[in-house]
Amino acid sequence: MRASVRICSIPYGKTFVLAMALLAFFISAAEKAFRASPVQSALPQPSLGISHYFLDLKFSVLRAETQKSGPLDCVFLGTSQVDMAFDPEAFSLSYEKWTGKPIRSFNFGVAGLTLPSARALMHILVKAYRPECIMIGVMPAQFGEEIIRPSEERILSSPWIRYHTGDFNVNGWMIENSMAYRYFLRFRQWMEQADYSSLVSRREAVMSPCGFANFKNPNSTRSLVVDPRRSARFKRKLRNFRVSSGRIADFKAIMDYRRSVDMAVVEMPTHTVFKSFYGGGVKDHEETMKVIRTLTESRGLPFIPADDPGLYADELWLQSNHMNALGAERFSIWLGNKIGESVQKGFMKDPVTRLP
Repeated sequence: MRASVRICSIPYGKTFVLAMALLAFFISAAEKAFRASPVQSALPQPSLGISHYFLDLKFSVLRAETQKSGPLDCVFLGTSQVDMAFDPEAFSLSYEKWTGKPIRSFNFGVAGLTLPSARALMHILVKAYRPECIMIGVMPAQFGEEIIRPSEERILSSPWIRYHTGDFNVNGWMIENSMAYRYFLRFRQWMEQADYSSLVSRREAVMSPCGFANFKNPNSTRSLVVDPRRSARFKRKLRNFRVSSGRIADFKAIMDYRRSVDMAVVEMPTHTVFKSFYGGGVKDHEETMKVIRTLTESRGLPFIPADDPGLYADELWLQSNHMNALGAERFSIWLGNKIGESVQKGFMKDPVTRLP
């Protein structure tokens, strides 16, 4: 009886081994194919499984750019204010006028980015991409009471983000190590969320290799028109504004990365209309910026205030907290001059240390 069981089990054992061998072969072949440049150039950017508005795409574009051209000189990290206002190419042109060298930068502006989320992204940027410098764009609203936003939950609960910040999980490991799995996630996104996938594809089509997409067109250059519903929403959120000790702790933790990378903190321009949404009006904005500046300078980091009156003309603003394409050009040139002058005068270390 035992012998018959063994005899019957042998073919099934061989079938199982053969199936596993074929599976391994197909997985290996798929992985090799999806890593090939011709295949990648014909497909949309793969997904990291981060269910956050365009953050997934930002990481994919950043990865493609660094694989193609090597590590970056500078990454600008911040909220959608950074996403809309920082044009790395315009920044490089004005920076070069002061230093004689162009600077390779990347726009890592993320909609709804809170300081805990920025702390996680800072860890990944420093560890995995090793830029010479990271500029942190800040605004007072980020330092308010610790209200967990949906965007923060989506970022911090992402398996890939958790994997990179020390919480090992199989899904995160698969995303990190398998290009075929990343393309599977993009396909699943297309199947399950066709509208969202289409939105990502449209943004990908206009995003530059340095992460910027707010280029000039009739829609992106229109002047400020205050939206009453949008204004009411911000007033409701900011009417009880006060600086949170938890957010201050997060900001300090972000600045602690100065031990691993050169850093600068940049005040993002905010239109006067938006400043009026705080319960204490413009005073809340200004007092919070003083706190941010003191914290930054106490750690020996450069602080760049948005103190140019020319940045606040209505024709440079799309919304009260977002510059339009004209504003992005103006702000990026202004910032390139500020950083370039600081480097030229020895107040900041030159991020451009690599040979061309």
